[in-house]
Amino acid sequence: MSICDPHSCTGCMACYNVCPKNAIKMESDQYGILSPKIKEDLCIRL
Repeated sequence: MSICDPHSCTGCMACYNVCPKNAIKMESDQYGILSPKIKEDLCIRL
């Protein structure tokens, strides 16, 4: 499951900030660019 197309993500952390279950963590890639990763066991799919 993904939040948006990885090429469209700006790393703004809006999804991270509004998730009521803290099911999203931000990870940086090899270049330091942040992208969201969903913790499937916590996600309630709102």
